[in-house]
Amino acid sequence: MGVLPASVRPIGPIINHHSINRMGNRSTFNIQLFDGFTDNLAFLIPLGIGLLTLSLLTFLGNAMVVHAIRTERKLHTVSNMFILSLAIADLIVGLIVMPLSSTYVIFGDWILGIFVCQLWLVIDYTASTASIFNLLILSLDRYWSIRSPLKYLCKRTKKRALAMIGIVWMISALWAIPIIGWHLWYNDGIRKHPNNVCETEFSDSVVFKITTSIANFLVPMTLMMILYYKIFREIKRRDTK
Repeated sequence: MGVLPASVRPIGPIINHHSINRMGNRSTFNIQLFDGFTDNLAFLIPLGIGLLTLSLLTFLGNAMVVHAIRTERKLHTVSNMFILSLAIADLIVGLIVMPLSSTYVIFGDWILGIFVCQLWLVIDYTASTASIFNLLILSLDRYWSIRSPLKYLCKRTKKRALAMIGIVWMISALWAIPIIGWHLWYNDGIRKHPNNVCETEFSDSVVFKITTSIANFLVPMTLMMILYYKIFREIKRRDTK
């Protein structure tokens, strides 16, 4: 996200003393300034509206799920506890991650300082990882419920579900360690990114990024596909009896 297309960059940098000197005369400068201004506005206005709409829909959709599960007693089931945890993760994305990301894209520079940058990155990585792992434990719950219903129902308690959800969020929160401390271990305590760029300090570490991508995305997605395939096979096997 540090390098953005020229069309996404803010309007302000269009005007500087170098460009004025190159223009040569005032009329040419005014025409080019107006063209640059309108070109940027023509892109940024619909982009801002689109990003804001997407963020709002994400927030409202998941807020409705959270409200429904919390207020309707008949929805207070073990399965819905996993759905609630998933909705909270996506709610955080819609409420915090997406609006700040939209601001970054529209302005072209990070303007909120290092502290907010690191907080945003921690929340982003944590909520996104929690979302994927919540989907995984939800698929595990469905698989166990179909594969061994009687045996699993004895173990399928709210306490057990809370423990699984707690583990998911604790694992996801481990992202805070490399996001906050990477430069202390590998860059002699020096941040390599300027203050107007909000990016992780490990963004150039190919090994770390590949390893975490496998652990946080590829493995959970593969397991989910296997579990849902087994669920499909089990349902099909029962239908043929």
